[in-house]
Amino acid sequence: MEIDTKNLKKYFAEYFGTFILTIVVITSISGDFSVSTAILASLTLLIFVYTIGSISGSHLNPGVTLGIFSLKKIDAKQAFTYLMAQLLGGASAFYLSNLLELSSEITFSTENSALFGEFLGMLIFTFGISAVVHKAVDDELYGVVIGGSLLIGLAIASLFGAGAFLNPAVMLGLGVSSAVYVFIDLLGAVAGFQLYKLFSNKKE
Repeated sequence: MEIDTKNLKKYFAEYFGTFILTIVVITSISGDFSVSTAILASLTLLIFVYTIGSISGSHLNPGVTLGIFSLKKIDAKQAFTYLMAQLLGGASAFYLSNLLELSSEITFSTENSALFGEFLGMLIFTFGISAVVHKAVDDELYGVVIGGSLLIGLAIASLFGAGAFLNPAVMLGLGVSSAVYVFIDLLGAVAGFQLYKLFSNKKE
């Protein structure tokens, strides 16, 4: 039986990248850092775009994968496997943080304003990613645009009192189980990709 090493590399890249991203967020929350969690998360994503982007696309987020799937850029099998790898990465980070006794307590508001902020933040984040997916950004700027979009999305979400990180896998790593936030994140992600597609002059 021949092993598809190319796809295995993709799935491992998604697992590893999501794991590290989640650990960075958990460590930032539990420690006393002068740099905000939002900036650290954005820089981490930026680095992974440049290091594993050529391998897996560096989704590292179920919302991003679902949004790209909605554009028919990946098939259902790849989308499902990416989702599983990302969730496993988040779960592994949660397990490790418990072993290391890292405290990552965070309060999530389910007020309508906070949920709207989460939706809007995710939409802005994935709108920026969609520009990269549609090749509207120079290759050398991919990481800057994606990392910057995350930072802006997080800033917008925080203005409305949202406490999430625009990433269901990271939420899993934080030990937060909120079906409402997951749904809002996924909905916002698809909306961001579809909105850019609507504005783009490029035909699919």
